[in-house]
Formats: sequence, C-alpha cells, structure tokens
Amino acid sequence: MFVPDNCRETFLDGVTDVYFHDVEHSSIPVPPFVAQIMQINNCNFSEPALHIAMSEGEHTVLASSITAKETPSQGGNGTVYTFEVSVNVLTGGNLVCEASKLMKGKDYYIVLRRRDESFWLCYTIAHTFRLATSSTATNSSESRTITATCKAMSDFIPIQLE
Repeated sequence: MFVPDNCRETFLDGVTDVYFHDVEHSSIPVPPFVAQIMQINNCNFSEPALHIAMSEGEHTVLASSITAKETPSQGGNGTVYTFEVSVNVLTGGNLVCEASKLMKGKDYYIVLRRRDESFWLCYTIAHTFRLATSSTATNSSESRTITATCKAMSDFIPIQLE
C-alpha cells in the first residue's frame, strides 16, 4: 500500500530522557532554518527547564514511558517536521506543574537521550513549541501525561554536546 510522505510517522526508539532547554540561552552552531541537517557538533545548552527520565535522579520527573515521533509534511519551503514527545509521569507531577507555568509562551529545544547514551535534537522553529499536560484522577490513583510538540526543518538530529 502506498503511503504519502505527509502521512508517515517515524518513532525514535529507546528514549530514556527528555530535556527541555531554553532556546534563548542555548547555542547551536547551525541555524534552525537549514533543512535536512544530518548531525550537529558542539551544542551548548542551558540548564534544562524540565528533565524527564525513565530512572530516578535529582530534579527529574520520573516517567513510566517516553514516546518520541515525527511526522513530515510538504510545505512551500520544503519538508516541515512536526515532533511530538509524550510522557506518562510516575512521580514529580508537582515539578511538571511548576515548569509548565514557567515555560509558557517560550521556545524550547527538545533533547532526547537514548539507551545507547546518544543525544538527539528536535530543532525547534521559532514560535512552534507547545507543552500540554493532562491528568486523570480516580479514588485510588492519579495519572499525568505530558505532551510536547514543535516543528523543525530536519528530522531527529544526532548531536554532540560541548
């Protein structure tokens, strides 16, 4: 069956950590409007506004699952990639609430770390970053989901940190 390019989704497997870095205080040597970047070296990021991980650590939100996908679509200036990172939160919901208030209306780079310790960038185009949280409560439990989205001119980009 033929699937058009603008309907294909790609998932990045083995994601163990998600970092949200303020665009304003981070430095990446290649501008975000360059299309089809294959790799970026010497990236310098601010302290993460929010760190979500599959294992416990200081100042992190603990997740039961992390899903990262991108969906390409053809536009007038070439392919635009829409990224969606979804996280099911186990603990640290209070950190999520605090961080989402501080992050509202700002742009963030989404950096993903995989099991093999490689880092991958969702290279955010200005004014496209969104962070949404939802929660469900019952008499015996509460669950919280975080969904971050942004748009970029490149697929997931492998990066090297400075």
